[in-house]
Amino acid sequence: MKNIRKDSGFSLVELMVVVAIISVLLAITIPNMGRWINDNHLKGAARDIVANMQWAKMSAIKENQDWTMVFDVTNKKYTINTGYVDTANPGTIQKEVLLTDYKGGVGYGHGDAAKPIGDTFSDNNVTYLGNRLNFTSKGLVNKVGYVYLENEQKTAYGVGTGALAGSISIRKWVGTDWDPPAD
Repeated sequence: MKNIRKDSGFSLVELMVVVAIISVLLAITIPNMGRWINDNHLKGAARDIVANMQWAKMSAIKENQDWTMVFDVTNKKYTINTGYVDTANPGTIQKEVLLTDYKGGVGYGHGDAAKPIGDTFSDNNVTYLGNRLNFTSKGLVNKVGYVYLENEQKTAYGVGTGALAGSISIRKWVGTDWDPPAD
């Protein structure tokens, strides 16, 4: 009986080609992965503001009293308070959210957006009077406005309230305009 030897395994050249292909794919993927992760942090922060606005609105209706969101641009946070908040009345804080907890450089800002959703970006990227959004006991808002968020890549979201009974919306800057377009 003849002993037949079968070669198995990879040659050094084949192994080097596979390593080169994997290296190229990683070089392309890793930078995009970081951007994708940072964009997801920003999107999560914007969605959380929407959810917290809805919670404040529903709580104001349920408890038959005003609830106020206070956007603290300097400290990169916002609070949700019971009562109408102004300099004389701080209200009672029900929730505090730090934008820095989202990572990826999430903070107040309009990124690369060339135009505002409403009339103006404002100096601090919060268009509510005194950086406060008030929901009345009927679920209405004190002012139509937006809060702008950005990340390290200058991606931008605008979250705000419209004129229709305190409707809440979220928009993303997509290079030439906001998506979805403003009403």
